[in-house]
Amino acid sequence: MSRRCRSRSLPWARAAALLWLVGCSTVGAAQEPLRYHVRIDAADLSRAHVELRIPDAPRALALATSAHPMVESDPWKRIEGLTVQSGGETVPITRTDSALWTAALASESAVVRYSVRIPEPPTTGTRRPVELSLTRNGGLIGGREMFLYLEGAHD
Repeated sequence: MSRRCRSRSLPWARAAALLWLVGCSTVGAAQEPLRYHVRIDAADLSRAHVELRIPDAPRALALATSAHPMVESDPWKRIEGLTVQSGGETVPITRTDSALWTAALASESAVVRYSVRIPEPPTTGTRRPVELSLTRNGGLIGGREMFLYLEGAHD
């Protein structure tokens, strides 16, 4: 009798386990990564141009920036010309806080473009080792104060 019960319940157990596995794989599926592209114009070293591609963007997009603890506390002042495109159209973007911008997207992907002003290197003294800088001979760009991220996903 126990053998008969097992054989009848086994297909249900397999089906339940399969549904559980499928549910786990879709719920926990990783989103495509954000893609950043940075462009420097050799004729204008006062800014870096950033393009951020978000393939699986939330329809209510929230972009944020954060300050490096050793540099300035307000990196958003350096961000200029912020635009968002979604569904082939430019989408209005609103600055909702000093370091937070929001937009309602037309599709589930977005292209964000902006520039980051790079300060001129000091003529006297020294600059902080983590501060953004560009010269004809090289420089330092990158870091958390340069790249916008999806709010709530900065880990």
